[in-house]
Amino acid sequence: MVRILLTSILCKSGLLTHVLDLAKTLAQKGVEVAIAFGTTRTLEDENYKGWLERLNGLPVFRYTTTGDLHRLCSVFRPQIIHAHSPNCFHSSVTVATRGAIPLIITLHSTLPVNRWYPLTLMISRWIIAVGPAQAGVVPDYARKTVIIPNGIDLERFRPKFQSPEGVLKLCWFGRVHGTMAEGVASLNQGLQLVRANGAKLEAYFIGSAPGLSKDQFAQIGWLDDPVSLLQKTQVTFGHGRALREAMACGNVGFLLGAGYGGQVTRELLEKLRHLDAFPEYRLPKADPKLLAAEILHLVRHPASISRLSQEARQLALDHFDVDAMANATLELYERALVSSPASPQPLRGGGRKQGIHWET
Repeated sequence: MVRILLTSILCKSGLLTHVLDLAKTLAQKGVEVAIAFGTTRTLEDENYKGWLERLNGLPVFRYTTTGDLHRLCSVFRPQIIHAHSPNCFHSSVTVATRGAIPLIITLHSTLPVNRWYPLTLMISRWIIAVGPAQAGVVPDYARKTVIIPNGIDLERFRPKFQSPEGVLKLCWFGRVHGTMAEGVASLNQGLQLVRANGAKLEAYFIGSAPGLSKDQFAQIGWLDDPVSLLQKTQVTFGHGRALREAMACGNVGFLLGAGYGGQVTRELLEKLRHLDAFPEYRLPKADPKLLAAEILHLVRHPASISRLSQEARQLALDHFDVDAMANATLELYERALVSSPASPQPLRGGGRKQGIHWET
């Protein structure tokens, strides 16, 4: 039996749901898995109680220093450390090196880890990227980087199909800021145009986008368990893991963030090979008039929503299954235990001359 320690931060985000779903699914496959959260919070924090209960009793630990993590590993004795947050990279690579434990990391964002964490990248046996943009930030390590897309729990996120009667219900779902929030501003303007046309609909804002006007939405904020609301809405704008979860619940998905990708169809997925709207993908700028036209079409053709909802669910079944993500990750664990990947290319220019910040 493989024994894996996942390290992460305790923060309400798609990263946390990824780690929890991965841990639970690996355990179902017979892997001995535990999670160590690098956090100053207590694991009894009421804000996270419901989240951690989803693990069904899997061991969860808390550490605040590298020494804490080292002592934990001396007891749990993991065969692999799998780090999921840059905030955990330094402690994870230090403990992995001291204990001669293979280290694997997952890149969930497009932060410049190539400059910030060169030692972690060099020591890691494998680097998992959840999409092409994340893989693109570590070009020096392409030979040991593997893209494993986000998978979600399709049993938890499932539809509750309803009659198309009544007003259209849509939502924005996700946490964004800065450039990634530009699509939210355009969607808010688009909803204003929709209502100016006399169309009636309900619009909910699930998540956060600090500093932006969201006056066209009923603002829900962050939900620890969004399933019941996603089963009531019919259309979701967003990107990444949030959009996957909404589509699994039968929502017609529209890719929106730092640019607009349009309605998520099988053809779009095959073309893009991802479901993100990061600036790196250079999607067209979201046009409020175009967004309004997309929404008005659905308002005026309610009979089409049932078919589109079923298609969204089928896309989730075909492409977003957490089981596929766990299988690919488990295969990488097994490869890490038997051999090393091809040696990474050396950092160009000797590090500091290229502006690399050595890890401390």
